[in-house]
Amino acid sequence: YRNRLGFLSNDAVTLSKAGDYFNFFVTTAMAVTSDDPIDLTASSTKPVTLNYVKPTSVGLVLFGPTEQFLLTTDSDILSPTTAKINTLSTYECDSKIEAIGLGTTMAFISKTPLYTRVFELLDIRPDNPPFMYDETKTIPELIPSTVNSMISSPALSIVSLGTIGSDTIYQYRFLQQGEKRPLESWYKWKLTGTLLDQFFDISTFYATVTYGTRVYVVSMDLTQASEEGVLTLPTGERTDVC
Repeated sequence: YRNRLGFLSNDAVTLSKAGDYFNFFVTTAMAVTSDDPIDLTASSTKPVTLNYVKPTSVGLVLFGPTEQFLLTTDSDILSPTTAKINTLSTYECDSKIEAIGLGTTMAFISKTPLYTRVFELLDIRPDNPPFMYDETKTIPELIPSTVNSMISSPALSIVSLGTIGSDTIYQYRFLQQGEKRPLESWYKWKLTGTLLDQFFDISTFYATVTYGTRVYVVSMDLTQASEEGVLTLPTGERTDVC
């Protein structure tokens, strides 16, 4: 990040010298230079353990189990004298499943003993708290707490969740128009086999599954358009029903 190599260690964030990724020693003990390593600690009233980090245009979002922080700078140069860590939000966040990007926003999950909730951080700024939206507010008991895989496709506006070893995946799809989201829906698919991995490639969703003693890669085209589709529209266009 900003031409530095970084590490998380409990509540500390350590960044190497600028342009020298494996150098974590200061140039001189007499003065602080702008390219010196950065070593900061996130502080709170609760114990802090930083699990992973996601970069944004305004800084690095640091995710802990109960709080989220923002490493940023008020200057054009990220240096030991300008870098700072501020509390961003105080939501419970799963430590094993990393947050995902949805284009201009960021989503992460929070688990209860029985179910999983998906939260979305919007309008992340260094000077104001972000907006938080619970994507699963309308379906609080749809996604089980066993999910351990979450991916997204910002181009297709889709989030996909699944449990390794299960044959069911849960997907969230939405239509984004500026700052508004006029359409959004949750649905679940039953795979032919049990899930091993999932990923997106352009407009296609891929799932690696096991069925019996074999392993398959299943592909699903999500463009909803096909010249050889089963449905003919009044305009003469043929398409698939998805």
